[in-house]
Amino acid sequence: MNGGIPDRVPVCLHNFCMAVDEFGIGMENYLRDPEAAARAHLEAQAKYGYDCILIDLDTTMLAEAMGAKTDATPGEPGHIAEPAITSLDEAASLPEINPETDGRIPVLLEAIRIMRKDVGDTVAIRGNCD
Repeated sequence: MNGGIPDRVPVCLHNFCMAVDEFGIGMENYLRDPEAAARAHLEAQAKYGYDCILIDLDTTMLAEAMGAKTDATPGEPGHIAEPAITSLDEAASLPEINPETDGRIPVLLEAIRIMRKDVGDTVAIRGNCD
């Protein structure tokens, strides 16, 4: 972070599915409960000692916040069941989202806050919102 050469290559795993399974969180809890999402990542980081927590609820989060309908197979991340728009011509009608209130984005933000309180500045946290 200071522009120097690290003593080793930093490790940042995209491992939310593994962490959910390994620590018995349950995907349904992980996707909706910030405490469960944070615990999955904190336990995985503590066990494996990597340098950066990469938290990602799933790839439907923003689309859902903009009005897409999501569906999830039990134990699996969500997928889009019905898009918010069916044509690029409708893109201008998509709502402006508020990350503090819309969809599951608040779950992600709160999980990041919980993790930051736990790890302080000793572990980097990368929050994906795609």
